[in-house]
Amino acid sequence: MNILFVTPIFPPEIGGPAQYAQKLQEVLQELSDRVEIIFGKRAFSFGKIWTASAKSDIVYVFSSSPRILIPAFFAAKLRRKKVVLRLGGDYLWERAAEQRGVTLSLRLYYEERRKSRKEKLISAFLKWIFKRLDVMIFTTEFQKKLYQRQYGLQSANVAVIENAYPFFGEREERLFPDFPLTILFAGRLLKLKNIETLIRGFSRLVQESPGKEVRLKIVGDGPEEKKLRKLARSLGLEKKVIFEKALPQEGLWRELQSAWLLVVPSFFEISPNIVLEACAAGSPILVTREVGLPSSITKNLIMFNPLDEAMLVESMRSFLDEERWKAYQKQILAIDVTRTMSIVAREHQTLFHGLLSG
Repeated sequence: MNILFVTPIFPPEIGGPAQYAQKLQEVLQELSDRVEIIFGKRAFSFGKIWTASAKSDIVYVFSSSPRILIPAFFAAKLRRKKVVLRLGGDYLWERAAEQRGVTLSLRLYYEERRKSRKEKLISAFLKWIFKRLDVMIFTTEFQKKLYQRQYGLQSANVAVIENAYPFFGEREERLFPDFPLTILFAGRLLKLKNIETLIRGFSRLVQESPGKEVRLKIVGDGPEEKKLRKLARSLGLEKKVIFEKALPQEGLWRELQSAWLLVVPSFFEISPNIVLEACAAGSPILVTREVGLPSSITKNLIMFNPLDEAMLVESMRSFLDEERWKAYQKQILAIDVTRTMSIVAREHQTLFHGLLSG
């Protein structure tokens, strides 16, 4: 089977989507499939996708951004190739959050019909394409059902392939960290990540927890960095809020192993890799309750309302209690993290073979 990956990012770029595409390529090739990859600027070019797709059975697209999806879709259709789209996020909601400052969850953005006029036009065009794809792959049942309602998708043309957990070695209990306790955020520095609330909440934690030395480490890159640094300075936190560049997965694992808490404060997350990485590392984590992960995972997590700063502060403060922290770490270690990329790749194979034989 010959597969063409069309993806906006791929290593050496850092991040969950890039790592996912690379690892899936490696495992599929181990299983005797041929995988070619177009990424970066080439992924926006109809001509390059047209040429690369000549020997492919399936064109597999990793973004619903019209700049990538449109050329890939039409190149595949004109070549009479099967075209598959994998959704790890939501283009319209992310666009609304970054460009218009929308703070609604993904569900409310759609259900309350908060699209701008331009977003409505893009949505209509995406709906036209979605209905003509051979399959759309979602990472969660939540997003699949949402899209079926909002875009009128048929069950025969949608599938769920959940993300894999990384393998960091044997998981084991670790000691309560030494002071200063490190709160970790890792990811793109975007408005939708709600990092301002985390910084403000951290400031309150510092003020309300005298004698407890804590710091906030923000690992990542993105357009909000300058604004976030300014906020930290305005709160007098220059020495307590540390900004570091994005790290490869091995470096992130080391950060997770030494952190007191990982905090994911986003307005919404569908299937955040950082949560799966924290579970695999056995690291205590506070997660936005606006998340699409299955209950098999979320039932073991401490979650909070991303619009409620006081709730976040209280959640963080509660883990200054060493025994509570240790009990929560055991709860994280109880999560089944045996879903590997080999399982994910075989599920792709089964789906793709079914497409080609149908």
